[in-house]
Amino acid sequence: MVESWVLYASASLLLFGIMNFVLKFVSDKAPVPLLTFVIYLSTIILPLGYFVFSGTKFQITNNVLALTVLIGIIGSAAFISMTYALRAGTASQVIPVINLNTLVTVALAVLIINEKLTPKIGLGVVFAVVSLYLLTS
Repeated sequence: MVESWVLYASASLLLFGIMNFVLKFVSDKAPVPLLTFVIYLSTIILPLGYFVFSGTKFQITNNVLALTVLIGIIGSAAFISMTYALRAGTASQVIPVINLNTLVTVALAVLIINEKLTPKIGLGVVFAVVSLYLLTS
């Protein structure tokens, strides 16, 4: 049986792929600040419904709240940068480079929360760096 994280990750992969394609399609059809505002405004609909109908209580520590707000700020800045990148480059170049954010995530996880870097994952990181060179040269 497939582990649940694989199913969720696969759904995320598919949804992000579709989102990035549609973003490439509209990236030069409206000003980036307007696109960003409308996109982020629309993203409240599904999470709000999910939160309300799940019956979850709004109980969160100040530390977690601050980090969650930081995620939103960083995500917004990344999204704005990605939109400008898609305006200037092809999706086949831009999206693979952006998805190498995995390198940052893995490095931070290893350095800050002491996740183990197996030889197999380390080799994957090396291949990711090589792919970055191939995509940008």
